[in-house]
Amino acid sequence: MQFLVGLNRTACAMTLATVFAVVRAGASADAAASADWSTVGGDSSNARYSSLATINTRNIRRLGGMWRKELPAQTRTPAVVANGMIIISDASSIYALDPRTGNTLWTYRPEGAAPARGGVTVASGVVYCGLSDTRLLALEQRTGHLIWTSYVGNPSTSDSRKVNFGFGIPEFDSKVGTITNAPTYINGVITTGISGGDGGTRGKIAGVSATDGRHLWDFYVIPSLGEQGSETWPNSEDALSRGGGAVWTVGAADPDLGLVYYGTGNPVPVIGGETRAGNNLYTDSVVALDARTGKLKWHFQLTHHDIWEMDVATPVVLFTSKTTPKRKALAVMRADGMVFVLDRRTGGPLNPIEERPVRQDVRQRTAATQPFPVGADRLGPECADLAKTPPGFVAGCHFQPLYFDRQDIVLPLTNVRQAPMAYDPRSGYFYAMGVDFLYWYRRVSNPYAAAVEHPPGSSEEGVYAAIDSRSGKIVWERRSPWGLEMGSGALITAGGLLFHVEGDGNLVASDSANGRILWEFQTGDLGVPGSLSNAGAVPLSAYEFRGEEYILMPIGSALWNFKLDGRVPPRPAARPPIRTFGFNGIIVRLSEGDEIGISAVVADIFHPDKEHFVDEFAYVPQRARVKKGQHIRWTNYGVEVHTIVSSDGTWTTGQLLPGQATVISIDKPGVYTYFAKEYPFARGELFVQ
Repeated sequence: MQFLVGLNRTACAMTLATVFAVVRAGASADAAASADWSTVGGDSSNARYSSLATINTRNIRRLGGMWRKELPAQTRTPAVVANGMIIISDASSIYALDPRTGNTLWTYRPEGAAPARGGVTVASGVVYCGLSDTRLLALEQRTGHLIWTSYVGNPSTSDSRKVNFGFGIPEFDSKVGTITNAPTYINGVITTGISGGDGGTRGKIAGVSATDGRHLWDFYVIPSLGEQGSETWPNSEDALSRGGGAVWTVGAADPDLGLVYYGTGNPVPVIGGETRAGNNLYTDSVVALDARTGKLKWHFQLTHHDIWEMDVATPVVLFTSKTTPKRKALAVMRADGMVFVLDRRTGGPLNPIEERPVRQDVRQRTAATQPFPVGADRLGPECADLAKTPPGFVAGCHFQPLYFDRQDIVLPLTNVRQAPMAYDPRSGYFYAMGVDFLYWYRRVSNPYAAAVEHPPGSSEEGVYAAIDSRSGKIVWERRSPWGLEMGSGALITAGGLLFHVEGDGNLVASDSANGRILWEFQTGDLGVPGSLSNAGAVPLSAYEFRGEEYILMPIGSALWNFKLDGRVPPRPAARPPIRTFGFNGIIVRLSEGDEIGISAVVADIFHPDKEHFVDEFAYVPQRARVKKGQHIRWTNYGVEVHTIVSSDGTWTTGQLLPGQATVISIDKPGVYTYFAKEYPFARGELFVQ
């Protein structure tokens, strides 16, 4: 066997004998699974359940901080614990820490790439991690020495370009893609997903040998012409060249069945359904793959012909059903807050699922039906609440088609996004975190572009619940001041506790039976905010070391460790995140006679260097500062009539025809919200001093 594939020999003098010793040591340590948290989901099931019960509902008030570790950079990475070591990464490096003190034991900084923000996994004494440039690497856990690296990305092509999504994802090659998830280990194989589909990457899942990094197989989410599933796409290569089907989340594995399970992302163009008629397999699906060969064993598509960006962005969970007889089961949460329960062997429904008719728009080539679990409850709203819909907007619902001739619809686009759910094998309950929030998600004239934001004046509210796996019914539900769909998710313990992190930096422990809050601890830290969301904490971990139970909490650039009778006290609360969203962007100071333009050419959020569209309802600048009495020029660059008025009715531009301009001045200082009388959802902000 070749152990030194891609090895920098000056950085690592590891011998084969050392490797075999580590594997033997790791194998014995793996037997005490309940003491470790060796993957970001706890184990290969992603159930996020700890069988430890030393910390429980009776003594939770004694829980306190043991230590707080400041990392060199911010992290979105869950910590894993195995063989007496904590392994965590931040935006630049991978670290091994002493669980007693938090002291750094070793640091590995990959050259030219960042560790995947989804984290690492540990198996048999080896740390596996993906990198932003689509390399996988294996490190010897005790020393941090490199064992091998393996490139698993797509080939770069002549039309490749650099893409920068922001949101904590490093810049990547549009054709190659990037790795954002933690690797999954199964029977000597390491698997990972390739992300970046919205930026032009053809998403896939890759498998390599855990021993030496040798590439074994690829499974492409979008099949090539002539392959099974390609009949659900137009008969052209455009789907392959445009990308789509990103794989953002960590996989789950069943070693006995030899299967690995992943959720897949949305097709591209994101909202331009007319360019890709058909159901668009295997996007927005759960796929079960043979871990040895990568062959598809079964699939289940949660959203047909997606035009709402409904990625399977929450990791799938494996569990044993509470039915008679018991069954190997898999659960997956759709972005609209519906849980689907499937047979892990076949992909067939364990709880009934039906195809229901949904609203249609022939221009978007919408699917006639969508799958729904029968009799199940939804986490979060189905439709926008009229009472919470800002003036000028119309309340919409999930699966409502959007087209560029109707720009005033707001809807609850994603109730659940990235925060992982947990499963308690004692009660048979899932625990999930979400949000009640409105999105102004707009289809524009260019089918390859999209616009999404929160409408000014909208506010968010978090929601979390226990859901019965047997029925899909909500057992109990609680609300939070901040959205939880991008945050820590749930951690469940045998001590009857549900742990999660609030948007203001509070670690909260609740009674998992009823959701009643039993304990809170203010860390004084705020997480890295997610895309269009405030909650930015990282999934938690639980482990046992030398007979004591600990709870690990990464947040921002800090890593907190908690235990019973810990003496590190709470810290003063940081300034809490906003809950009501106003206008985005900088406030531009205008000089005498400067202009505010109505309608503008705007860059697409996913392809700012490639795709643009004319936004009839944009103001440039949207936020401006002027002096009282200063002359302001308003020019209508659009194709529709616009009459700009202030919300308090004190000033107006009068009616502006296409191409027409006018000059006004405002004598009264104040902060003015203004809008087009014809299109009251199109709003801007003017500061008069």
